[in-house]
Amino acid sequence: MIGSIFGRLLGCSHRRLTRPTTPLSKPDQPSAETYVVCLDCGRQFAYDWDHMRIGKTIERLPESRVLNSNLPGAAKTGTKYVLLGSAIPLAFLFGRKLFTTKRAKARKLWDTATINQPLDPMLDRSVELPRGGPGARFLVRELIDYIDQSGRDYIIIGDVDCALADHPKPSSLDSWLRGRFAKNKETKQATAEVISQLLATGVFERLKDLRCPDDGHKCEGLRRSARRS
Repeated sequence: MIGSIFGRLLGCSHRRLTRPTTPLSKPDQPSAETYVVCLDCGRQFAYDWDHMRIGKTIERLPESRVLNSNLPGAAKTGTKYVLLGSAIPLAFLFGRKLFTTKRAKARKLWDTATINQPLDPMLDRSVELPRGGPGARFLVRELIDYIDQSGRDYIIIGDVDCALADHPKPSSLDSWLRGRFAKNKETKQATAEVISQLLATGVFERLKDLRCPDDGHKCEGLRRSARRS
């Protein structure tokens, strides 16, 4: 109730919605409109199945319901669906919190394992970008820092011939090099020459079954070598 009041005063973003619902209709009547309900403000919106998005606000009609209230146990069943719809966003938040906690623990273990380790001169080695333009280069240490900040111990290569704005793998080495160091940002930068320079440092190993953080597919990438960790 409090959330509904604040939603009317400050405006509701309608981020927590129930699943799309199509009320049952009699055989001689047209199909009812599919809708979703905002769990914060209680407003009801039409739902477009073709484009999978919410539409205009619609009135909540007494006859537009999934279950007939006169049927035995209908009220209890309706309550069960409402509770189920409320549990979906809670489960999402719980899963996100669990993932964040696990990533923080992994980062802490990594930091603990590497503390007091001797400095690796290869981390300050400069890598040239042959297609990046005059003087385009970066330090191995900068790539290591970027990988650590991502919460993973690897980075996918993601070499694609496309414009930077259309890059399908923004978390990739190719996208990172274009955005940070290359003067020719519309040209592929994670070339074979660059990968060879990185592998020559012994800091990385090349793997083909790393999961892409952008699309979830397995692809080729670089992981910090266990021999130098």
